[in-house]
Amino acid sequence: MFHRSRRMPDVPRKSDRELELMREAGRIVAKVLAAIEEAVQPGVSTAEIDKVAEEIIVSAGAIPSFKGYRGYPATICADPDDIVVHGIPSDEMVLKEGQIFGVDVGAEYQGYHGDAAITWPVGDISSPKRALLEATREARDLAVAAAQAGAEVTHVDASKRAVTQARRNQDLSGLAQRPIRWIVEDALKYLQREVRRGSRYEGLILDPPKFGRGAGGQVWEFFEHFPALLDACRELLSPEPLFVVITAYAVPASALALYHALEERLKGLGGVLTAGELVTVEQSAGRWLSQAIFARWSGLETRTPAGV
Repeated sequence: MFHRSRRMPDVPRKSDRELELMREAGRIVAKVLAAIEEAVQPGVSTAEIDKVAEEIIVSAGAIPSFKGYRGYPATICADPDDIVVHGIPSDEMVLKEGQIFGVDVGAEYQGYHGDAAITWPVGDISSPKRALLEATREARDLAVAAAQAGAEVTHVDASKRAVTQARRNQDLSGLAQRPIRWIVEDALKYLQREVRRGSRYEGLILDPPKFGRGAGGQVWEFFEHFPALLDACRELLSPEPLFVVITAYAVPASALALYHALEERLKGLGGVLTAGELVTVEQSAGRWLSQAIFARWSGLETRTPAGV
Protein backbone atom coordinates (compact mmCIF):
# COMPACT_ATOMS: atom_id res chain seq x y z
CA MET A 1 0.00 0.00 0.00
CA PHE A 2 1.47 3.32 -1.02
CA HIS A 3 0.87 7.04 -0.73
CA ARG A 4 1.59 8.55 -4.13
CA SER A 5 3.35 11.87 -4.36
CA ARG A 6 2.14 12.61 -7.89
CA ARG A 7 -1.46 13.02 -8.99
CA MET A 8 -3.38 10.11 -10.41
CA PRO A 9 -4.44 10.47 -14.08
CA ASP A 10 -7.97 11.61 -14.88
CA VAL A 11 -10.47 8.85 -15.63
CA PRO A 12 -13.78 9.03 -17.53
CA ARG A 13 -16.64 10.07 -15.26
CA LYS A 14 -19.81 8.00 -15.09
CA SER A 15 -23.27 9.57 -15.03
CA ASP A 16 -25.43 9.36 -11.92
CA ARG A 17 -27.54 6.68 -13.61
CA GLU A 18 -24.49 4.63 -14.54
CA LEU A 19 -23.15 4.88 -11.01
CA GLU A 20 -26.46 3.69 -9.58
CA LEU A 21 -26.53 0.71 -11.95
CA MET A 22 -22.99 -0.15 -10.86
CA ARG A 23 -23.99 0.13 -7.20
CA GLU A 24 -26.96 -2.15 -7.77
CA ALA A 25 -24.75 -4.76 -9.43
CA GLY A 26 -22.51 -4.55 -6.37
CA ARG A 27 -25.48 -4.83 -4.00
CA ILE A 28 -26.63 -8.00 -5.72
CA VAL A 29 -23.18 -9.55 -5.35
CA ALA A 30 -23.11 -8.49 -1.68
CA LYS A 31 -26.44 -10.30 -1.11
CA VAL A 32 -25.01 -13.41 -2.75
CA LEU A 33 -21.91 -13.35 -0.55
CA ALA A 34 -24.00 -12.86 2.61
CA ALA A 35 -26.12 -15.89 1.69
CA ILE A 36 -23.06 -17.99 0.89
CA GLU A 37 -21.50 -17.09 4.23
CA GLU A 38 -24.56 -18.60 5.94
CA ALA A 39 -24.33 -21.72 3.77
CA VAL A 40 -20.62 -22.44 4.32
CA GLN A 41 -20.58 -25.46 6.64
CA PRO A 42 -18.86 -28.85 6.70
CA GLY A 43 -20.74 -31.35 4.53
CA VAL A 44 -22.21 -28.82 2.09
CA SER A 45 -21.31 -29.38 -1.55
CA THR A 46 -20.03 -26.54 -3.68
CA ALA A 47 -22.79 -27.34 -6.18
CA GLU A 48 -25.36 -26.48 -3.50
CA ILE A 49 -23.62 -23.16 -2.86
CA ASP A 50 -23.53 -22.46 -6.59
CA LYS A 51 -27.30 -23.00 -6.75
CA VAL A 52 -27.85 -20.52 -3.91
CA ALA A 53 -25.81 -17.90 -5.75
CA GLU A 54 -27.57 -18.35 -9.07
CA GLU A 55 -31.05 -18.17 -7.52
CA ILE A 56 -30.31 -14.85 -5.82
CA ILE A 57 -28.77 -13.31 -8.94
CA VAL A 58 -31.61 -14.34 -11.23
CA SER A 59 -34.32 -13.30 -8.75
CA ALA A 60 -32.75 -9.82 -8.63
CA GLY A 61 -33.14 -9.45 -12.40
CA ALA A 62 -29.45 -9.97 -13.10
CA ILE A 63 -27.38 -12.54 -14.99
CA PRO A 64 -24.49 -14.63 -13.60
CA SER A 65 -21.39 -12.99 -15.11
CA PHE A 66 -19.26 -16.13 -15.20
CA LYS A 67 -21.73 -18.74 -16.41
CA GLY A 68 -21.21 -19.40 -20.10
CA TYR A 69 -18.11 -17.21 -20.35
CA ARG A 70 -15.76 -19.21 -22.58
CA GLY A 71 -17.79 -22.27 -21.68
CA TYR A 72 -17.56 -21.89 -17.90
CA PRO A 73 -20.38 -24.05 -16.48
CA ALA A 74 -21.17 -22.41 -13.12
CA THR A 75 -22.20 -19.20 -11.37
CA ILE A 76 -19.35 -19.11 -8.83
CA CYS A 77 -15.72 -20.10 -8.71
CA ALA A 78 -15.27 -22.42 -5.71
CA ASP A 79 -11.80 -22.64 -4.19
CA PRO A 80 -11.33 -24.74 -1.04
CA ASP A 81 -7.83 -24.86 0.45
CA ASP A 82 -5.11 -25.30 -2.19
CA ILE A 83 -7.28 -24.60 -5.25
CA VAL A 84 -5.82 -21.21 -6.11
CA VAL A 85 -8.55 -19.80 -8.33
CA HIS A 86 -11.40 -20.68 -10.70
CA GLY A 87 -12.36 -24.01 -9.17
CA ILE A 88 -15.54 -25.43 -10.71
CA PRO A 89 -18.25 -26.32 -8.15
CA SER A 90 -19.62 -29.85 -8.18
CA ASP A 91 -21.58 -32.39 -6.12
CA GLU A 92 -18.31 -34.20 -5.42
CA MET A 93 -16.53 -31.10 -4.07
CA VAL A 94 -17.82 -31.13 -0.49
CA LEU A 95 -16.60 -28.71 2.18
CA LYS A 96 -14.70 -30.25 5.08
CA GLU A 97 -14.04 -29.14 8.62
CA GLY A 98 -10.80 -27.16 8.86
CA GLN A 99 -10.70 -25.92 5.26
CA ILE A 100 -10.71 -22.32 4.13
CA PHE A 101 -13.10 -21.72 1.27
CA GLY A 102 -12.87 -18.93 -1.28
CA VAL A 103 -15.72 -17.89 -3.56
CA ASP A 104 -15.56 -15.57 -6.55
CA VAL A 105 -18.92 -14.43 -7.96
CA GLY A 106 -20.12 -11.88 -10.50
CA ALA A 107 -23.51 -10.48 -11.52
CA GLU A 108 -24.37 -8.49 -14.63
CA TYR A 109 -27.12 -5.93 -14.09
CA GLN A 110 -28.28 -3.91 -17.10
CA GLY A 111 -24.86 -4.03 -18.69
CA TYR A 112 -22.77 -3.47 -15.56
CA HIS A 113 -20.89 -6.16 -13.65
CA GLY A 114 -20.41 -6.51 -9.93
CA ASP A 115 -17.58 -8.91 -9.08
CA ALA A 116 -16.23 -9.88 -5.68
CA ALA A 117 -14.41 -12.69 -3.87
CA ILE A 118 -14.21 -13.62 -0.19
CA THR A 119 -12.60 -16.46 1.78
CA TRP A 120 -14.27 -18.01 4.84
CA PRO A 121 -13.22 -20.61 7.42
CA VAL A 122 -15.11 -23.90 7.31
CA GLY A 123 -15.78 -24.72 10.96
CA ASP A 124 -12.69 -24.67 13.17
CA ILE A 125 -9.46 -23.98 11.27
CA SER A 126 -5.79 -24.28 12.17
CA SER A 127 -3.74 -21.41 13.57
CA PRO A 128 -1.71 -20.90 10.35
CA LYS A 129 -4.88 -20.65 8.28
CA ARG A 130 -6.43 -18.22 10.74
CA ALA A 131 -3.21 -16.17 10.69
CA LEU A 132 -3.46 -16.01 6.89
CA LEU A 133 -7.01 -14.65 7.05
CA GLU A 134 -6.02 -12.15 9.73
CA ALA A 135 -2.99 -10.97 7.74
CA THR A 136 -5.04 -10.26 4.63
CA ARG A 137 -7.66 -8.50 6.76
CA GLU A 138 -5.00 -6.29 8.34
CA ALA A 139 -3.54 -5.37 4.96
CA ARG A 140 -7.03 -4.37 3.85
CA ASP A 141 -7.60 -2.22 6.93
CA LEU A 142 -4.24 -0.45 6.58
CA ALA A 143 -5.17 0.89 3.14
CA VAL A 144 -8.49 2.21 4.40
CA ALA A 145 -6.86 3.81 7.45
CA ALA A 146 -4.31 5.62 5.28
CA ALA A 147 -7.07 6.99 3.04
CA GLN A 148 -9.03 8.11 6.08
CA ALA A 149 -5.99 10.09 7.21
CA GLY A 150 -5.99 11.96 3.89
CA ALA A 151 -3.45 10.02 1.81
CA GLU A 152 -3.82 9.12 -1.84
CA VAL A 153 -3.39 5.36 -1.68
CA THR A 154 -2.43 2.60 -4.09
CA HIS A 155 -3.13 -0.87 -2.66
CA VAL A 156 -1.42 -3.74 -4.49
CA ASP A 157 -2.13 -7.40 -3.77
CA ALA A 158 -1.86 -10.56 -5.85
CA SER A 159 -4.99 -11.88 -4.12
CA LYS A 160 -8.23 -10.80 -5.75
CA ARG A 161 -10.12 -11.93 -2.65
CA ALA A 162 -8.05 -9.70 -0.40
CA VAL A 163 -8.67 -6.70 -2.63
CA THR A 164 -12.39 -7.45 -2.78
CA GLN A 165 -12.64 -7.55 0.99
CA ALA A 166 -10.62 -4.35 1.24
CA ARG A 167 -12.93 -2.49 -1.14
CA ARG A 168 -15.92 -3.74 0.79
CA ASN A 169 -14.37 -2.43 4.00
CA GLN A 170 -13.76 0.93 2.34
CA ASP A 171 -17.47 1.23 1.54
CA LEU A 172 -18.55 0.10 5.01
CA SER A 173 -16.23 2.71 6.51
CA GLY A 174 -17.94 5.49 4.58
CA LEU A 175 -14.81 6.15 2.52
CA ALA A 176 -16.03 5.18 -0.95
CA GLN A 177 -15.05 8.59 -2.35
CA ARG A 178 -11.52 8.59 -0.91
CA PRO A 179 -8.69 8.14 -3.47
CA ILE A 180 -7.68 4.48 -3.23
CA ARG A 181 -6.50 2.61 -6.31
CA TRP A 182 -7.02 -1.15 -5.93
CA ILE A 183 -4.65 -3.23 -8.07
CA VAL A 184 -4.60 -7.03 -8.33
CA GLU A 185 -1.05 -7.83 -9.41
CA ASP A 186 2.21 -9.32 -8.21
CA ALA A 187 3.53 -6.59 -5.87
CA LEU A 188 7.19 -6.92 -6.82
CA LYS A 189 6.48 -6.67 -10.55
CA TYR A 190 4.27 -3.65 -9.96
CA LEU A 191 6.97 -1.89 -7.92
CA GLN A 192 9.64 -2.58 -10.51
CA ARG A 193 7.41 -1.13 -13.23
CA GLU A 194 6.74 1.97 -11.11
CA VAL A 195 10.49 2.43 -10.71
CA ARG A 196 10.89 2.40 -14.50
CA ARG A 197 8.09 4.99 -14.78
CA GLY A 198 9.87 7.32 -12.37
CA SER A 199 7.03 7.28 -9.81
CA ARG A 200 7.71 8.44 -6.26
CA TYR A 201 5.84 7.72 -3.02
CA GLU A 202 5.84 9.51 0.32
CA GLY A 203 5.14 6.41 2.40
CA LEU A 204 5.13 2.61 2.11
CA ILE A 205 3.31 -0.03 4.14
CA LEU A 206 4.39 -3.62 3.47
CA ASP A 207 2.61 -6.74 4.70
CA PRO A 208 4.40 -9.57 2.85
CA PRO A 209 3.33 -13.19 3.47
CA LYS A 210 5.68 -16.05 4.24
CA PHE A 211 4.56 -17.82 1.07
CA GLY A 212 2.08 -16.95 -1.63
CA ARG A 213 0.94 -17.76 -5.13
CA GLY A 214 -0.68 -15.26 -7.47
CA ALA A 215 -3.52 -15.86 -9.91
CA GLY A 216 -0.99 -16.09 -12.74
CA GLY A 217 1.00 -18.79 -10.94
CA GLN A 218 3.69 -16.46 -9.58
CA VAL A 219 5.32 -17.82 -6.43
CA TRP A 220 6.34 -15.61 -3.51
CA GLU A 221 8.76 -16.91 -0.88
CA PHE A 222 9.67 -14.43 1.85
CA PHE A 223 13.40 -15.02 2.25
CA GLU A 224 13.99 -15.33 -1.50
CA HIS A 225 12.03 -12.30 -2.70
CA PHE A 226 11.87 -9.89 0.25
CA PRO A 227 15.31 -8.28 -0.40
CA ALA A 228 14.34 -7.42 -3.99
CA LEU A 229 11.04 -5.99 -2.72
CA LEU A 230 12.89 -3.69 -0.30
CA ASP A 231 15.33 -2.59 -3.01
CA ALA A 232 12.44 -1.57 -5.26
CA CYS A 233 10.76 0.23 -2.37
CA ARG A 234 13.90 2.28 -1.69
CA GLU A 235 14.00 3.44 -5.30
CA LEU A 236 10.35 4.52 -5.11
CA LEU A 237 10.70 6.72 -2.03
CA SER A 238 10.56 10.48 -2.54
CA PRO A 239 13.60 12.59 -1.54
CA GLU A 240 12.02 13.32 1.87
CA PRO A 241 9.72 10.36 2.62
CA LEU A 242 7.39 10.22 5.61
CA PHE A 243 7.32 6.58 6.69
CA VAL A 244 8.00 2.92 5.92
CA VAL A 245 6.21 0.16 7.86
CA ILE A 246 6.79 -3.59 7.51
CA THR A 247 4.78 -6.36 9.18
CA ALA A 248 5.60 -10.06 8.70
CA TYR A 249 3.67 -13.12 9.89
CA ALA A 250 4.75 -16.71 10.49
CA VAL A 251 8.33 -16.19 9.29
CA PRO A 252 11.17 -17.88 11.21
CA ALA A 253 13.00 -14.62 11.91
CA SER A 254 13.20 -12.00 14.63
CA ALA A 255 12.19 -8.37 14.44
CA LEU A 256 15.91 -7.54 14.29
CA ALA A 257 16.04 -9.07 10.80
CA LEU A 258 13.48 -6.54 9.59
CA TYR A 259 15.20 -3.76 11.52
CA HIS A 260 18.62 -4.33 9.95
CA ALA A 261 17.20 -4.89 6.45
CA LEU A 262 15.40 -1.56 6.63
CA GLU A 263 18.33 0.20 8.30
CA GLU A 264 20.66 -0.82 5.47
CA ARG A 265 18.37 0.52 2.77
CA LEU A 266 17.44 3.80 4.46
CA LYS A 267 20.97 4.97 5.26
CA GLY A 268 21.35 8.71 4.97
CA LEU A 269 17.68 9.55 5.54
CA GLY A 270 17.93 10.07 9.29
CA GLY A 271 14.58 9.62 10.99
CA VAL A 272 13.75 7.07 13.68
CA LEU A 273 13.71 3.30 13.18
CA THR A 274 12.07 0.89 15.63
CA ALA A 275 11.24 -2.82 15.58
CA GLY A 276 9.41 -5.32 17.74
CA GLU A 277 6.58 -7.84 18.00
CA LEU A 278 2.83 -7.45 17.67
CA VAL A 279 1.14 -9.36 20.46
CA THR A 280 -2.28 -10.32 21.75
CA VAL A 281 -2.73 -10.20 25.52
CA GLU A 282 -4.53 -13.26 26.89
CA GLN A 283 -7.41 -12.11 29.09
CA SER A 284 -7.40 -14.97 31.59
CA ALA A 285 -3.70 -15.09 32.51
CA GLY A 286 -2.33 -11.89 30.98
CA ARG A 287 0.22 -13.75 28.86
CA TRP A 288 1.54 -12.09 25.71
CA LEU A 289 0.99 -14.16 22.55
CA SER A 290 3.20 -13.20 19.62
CA GLN A 291 1.31 -12.65 16.33
CA ALA A 292 3.84 -10.95 14.07
CA ILE A 293 7.06 -8.96 13.85
CA PHE A 294 7.36 -5.39 12.60
CA ALA A 295 9.80 -2.63 11.74
CA ARG A 296 8.82 1.03 11.42
CA TRP A 297 10.82 3.97 10.09
CA SER A 298 9.48 7.51 10.52
CA GLY A 299 10.84 10.55 8.78
CA LEU A 300 8.39 12.72 10.72
CA GLU A 301 10.40 12.35 13.92
CA THR A 302 13.83 13.80 14.67
CA ARG A 303 16.24 12.69 11.97
CA THR A 304 18.85 11.09 14.21
CA PRO A 305 20.83 7.87 13.78
CA ALA A 306 18.46 4.90 13.92
CA GLY A 307 18.18 2.83 17.05
CA VAL A 308 15.92 0.18 18.49
